[in-house]
Amino acid sequence: MWRLTTGLVLSSDHHQNTTFSPISTSVSKYISHMDQTKNTTPTAPAQAETKTEQPAKPSTSTTSKHTISAQLAAAGSTIMFYPLDSIKFRIMSQDGTKARVYHKGTNDFTGIISAMRGTYANEGVRALYRGVCLSIGGAVYSWGVYMFLYKYLMSLYYTDDTVARSVKVDYCASVTASLTCASVSNPIWLIKTRMQLQDRSAVGVTYYRHFFHGVRDVLRNEGVRALWKGLGPQMMLCVPNAAYLPLYEAIKHSILRERAKTDDRQLTLSEILFCTLIAKSAAAVVSNPLLVIKTKIQDHRNVQPNGGQTPYTSVRSVFRTAIAREGLWKGLILRGLTTSLVQTIPRSTAHILLYELFLRSF
Repeated sequence: MWRLTTGLVLSSDHHQNTTFSPISTSVSKYISHMDQTKNTTPTAPAQAETKTEQPAKPSTSTTSKHTISAQLAAAGSTIMFYPLDSIKFRIMSQDGTKARVYHKGTNDFTGIISAMRGTYANEGVRALYRGVCLSIGGAVYSWGVYMFLYKYLMSLYYTDDTVARSVKVDYCASVTASLTCASVSNPIWLIKTRMQLQDRSAVGVTYYRHFFHGVRDVLRNEGVRALWKGLGPQMMLCVPNAAYLPLYEAIKHSILRERAKTDDRQLTLSEILFCTLIAKSAAAVVSNPLLVIKTKIQDHRNVQPNGGQTPYTSVRSVFRTAIAREGLWKGLILRGLTTSLVQTIPRSTAHILLYELFLRSF
């Protein structure tokens, strides 16, 4: 019996090595495959985590999309509200004196309707669009410089989705981009502002036909440095104006963050209007006195002051003269504020709306 059992056992061992070898091989392969899967599966998340921990390079394509979208939106929104822009600067340039009155009148414009009616009656509708091509080109150029730097600087900080958004970081990037943009685009806005302020009925005024004609006249009569007149207040304008886009994006992301709890819909038109209204109204009210100062400094009538009036040559002289003539409240804070809000808020809303639409189309 022992021999039989042993024989059976031996015979069984023999059959395992011969008759059942294909099955044994398949089972061995399956077990080996499962072991490899167990060994490799846990390492996949680790590899993914290792990838996310590495700083991502700034996305040039994303920055370009934002830049091009902002430029196209700037061109569209500029031409929509350009007549109001011209009227705004004409009202801001006045100071209650006869030397700054338009169309040989006796009083300043009393408001938007008065300025529109007077300009149209004395100079025609073309006067409301003087410098529009230069303004469109300047807006495209300026927004291109600003948005590219703004988004690029942000991409250096927000290396991946795990980095929380910071209003301080956004604002610092916006200020840096704004200061750079102001430095390189000031000659454009100087000529554009003068083209808007020049009165057809005025005597002894060089009437700029286009940008290069204006540049030649400035270089011949005032020198190279004159092309950067108003740069000081423009730099100061960067402080409140730079808060506009970061504030808009902060409100926008807070709405989207709350909405993400229920759905993933994008901003509606009413929500874009709300975000723009809050962000731009605050920036416009704060920046209006600085814009008045800049306009008075860049005015072509400062070169040869009429009637012996003291020209506005610096921020200090504007403060001193404007306050002496009209007071702080009327001369700087409220000067052109209504026109500025009527023009700036719809234009900014149109700009943001077009910007979002162009951005989604890419």
